[in-house]
Amino acid sequence: MRKLLLPFALALAAAMSAQAGTLGPGGTLNGLDGWPGQKFGISWIAKDLKPGTKIKVTLLRNGASLRVLATGLSLTNEASPQRGPILRGNLWWTPTAADIGCNYAALVATEDGALSFTTETFGVFAAMAFPTKGGLSNVRVDQPVAGRVLVLGQQGAIAWSLIANPKHWPSKKLKLELFYDTFKVGDIADVPLDFTKCPASGSYSWIVGKLTSITNYSRIPDGKNLVPGNSYWVRASGDGSSYFGPVFVIAPSSGMPAAVGTHVPKPVGGASPPLN
Repeated sequence: MRKLLLPFALALAAAMSAQAGTLGPGGTLNGLDGWPGQKFGISWIAKDLKPGTKIKVTLLRNGASLRVLATGLSLTNEASPQRGPILRGNLWWTPTAADIGCNYAALVATEDGALSFTTETFGVFAAMAFPTKGGLSNVRVDQPVAGRVLVLGQQGAIAWSLIANPKHWPSKKLKLELFYDTFKVGDIADVPLDFTKCPASGSYSWIVGKLTSITNYSRIPDGKNLVPGNSYWVRASGDGSSYFGPVFVIAPSSGMPAAVGTHVPKPVGGASPPLN
C-alpha cells in the first residue's frame, strides 16, 4: 500500500508546487506596428501569483523564439478592494533598423514557464507611414534616386520600402507607373506582394523604356521607342496609397539625353510634380 501511495503523493506535491493564478495582456499597446527608434510597449496583468514571481519576455518571429528581451522582471502590486489582488508589469522595447520585418510577437511567461501568453503579431517597418505631398503612403520609392541616369534598353532597378501590413494591401499588388513631367507615359508593371515572406522592401528589374501600356504618345511617338529626357519619375501605388519618386534621367546608350530638357531637380523624397 505504501508503494502505491508514493507516486500519488509525489504528483500531489508537484501539483501544489506548480504556479497558480493567471497571466494575460495588460493594455492596448500589444500588437501595434511601429518603426526603428519607437518604443514598443509590452504589458501584462497577473492574479494570484506566488510572492516574488519573476517574468521573462521573449521575442518571437513567425511563432519561433528569436531572442530574450528581458528576464527577472518584477510585478507591481495594484490590488484594490474592488479589483482584488492584481499584479501588473510592462517592458519597453526599442527596435533598430536591423529589426525591420513582420510577424513578430512577444511571449510573456513566468520564469518557471508555468504561465504564459503571446501578444498579437506586429511588424517593424521603416516608418509608420511615408509622408508625401498628397498625404500618407504605405509605400516609398527608394530607387532611382534624384538625378540618376538610366540608359534605354538596359536594366534599371526600381526599389521600394513597404508598410507590409496585409490589411493595407488587400489586392496584394504594387503598381509601378512611368511619368514624364506632369503626364503619365505608361504602366511599367504590377508586382505581386507575398505577405507570407514579409515584403518590407523590394525591387523590380526594369528594362528601361519597356512598358505594358502606353498613355502618352508624345513620349513614345512610334508606339515603341521612349524619347530620352530629364524629367522622368516613377509612381508606386496600391490600394489607395501612392508615392511619387524623385525625378531622374533616361538617356540613350551614347550618354545624356539628346532631347532638350530642363535641369534635373533634386526634390525631397515623396514630393510630387504638380499634377494637372
